[in-house]
Amino acid sequence: MSTTNKQELLAQLIEKAFSYQLKNQHDAAIQIFQKMINIEPDNSDAHHFLGVSYMEQKKFNKAIPELEYALKLKPELDYYYCNLGFAYWKNNQMQQAVDCLRKGMKLNNNNKFIHINLAQTLLDMGKIEDSLAECRKCIDKYPDDFTLFFFLILIEYRLCKKNIVLA
Repeated sequence: MSTTNKQELLAQLIEKAFSYQLKNQHDAAIQIFQKMINIEPDNSDAHHFLGVSYMEQKKFNKAIPELEYALKLKPELDYYYCNLGFAYWKNNQMQQAVDCLRKGMKLNNNNKFIHINLAQTLLDMGKIEDSLAECRKCIDKYPDDFTLFFFLILIEYRLCKKNIVLA
């Protein structure tokens, strides 16, 4: 297969896989991403979005190796770090999540999803003040983002609960 034909086929396949992902039909999307990987084993997008479909199915042990491999292929993409950090967090690998998200932040400190995922991870680790600091970094940039306000309310609740002394 010529390079041009291969790239055209991969473009068609990824569009089809994305359409399945949008319809929450991840089994079908997974099959297509696997087909893409058979055609081009080092296709970072195929590995990344295969990992995303596995995450949507809550199969984090399958998602993580795909996301890690995608990141190995394209370490310059901040959203790869964001999704891998999220998968680590959901898989209860908290320190790996923090480390991964901070690496992504070095690439793009304006990716609010990295900040939100880091704030959530830190909160779940019991690092309430660090989580609060992470939210504060974003609140001025994204004043209408309800997720940030949700975290601020949750942090405030945990801070109040922490300071309650039962008699």
